[in-house]
Amino acid sequence: MNNSDLSNSLAKMEPGKLPLEIFNQVARLTVVPVIEVVPFYTENGVTKVYLLQRPISDELWAGKYHVPGSIILPGDASGSFSDVVDRIKKTKFSEFDCGDEMFIGNFLCAVERGTEVAMVFSVDLKNKPQNNLFDYKDLPSSIINGQREFIEAAFEVKYI
Repeated sequence: MNNSDLSNSLAKMEPGKLPLEIFNQVARLTVVPVIEVVPFYTENGVTKVYLLQRPISDELWAGKYHVPGSIILPGDASGSFSDVVDRIKKTKFSEFDCGDEMFIGNFLCAVERGTEVAMVFSVDLKNKPQNNLFDYKDLPSSIINGQREFIEAAFEVKYI
């Protein structure tokens, strides 16, 4: 397929979430904008970060820990990142009841699929997760590249 054929094929696609095999190739060739939300839970004055673990079947990050995040989609409201943050809160934290998000900062990082610019937020969970709570300085070794930096920055902005 030549560039013109590829361009014409892409022009026929509707804006939105791309099929994974196409997204991974686009991510390899461009910088992908993502929102990451670092969730903290505090009990008896001790604050820990809650991490999710990718399924073993994940083709890029099998079994690795991470903070919840999402690609910014073309249909997300312009003017803020609230649609993306709300989507993450509803799909990943609904059972924990979380407070308002706090903006932490922007990070440019290399991950297995390419380069991402991450807008990082944090939230406080009101209900305790049953597992996957970690001290921010003692994170699991199997964590997705770049995530340590987000977590450390979020902790320092919020708690130091």
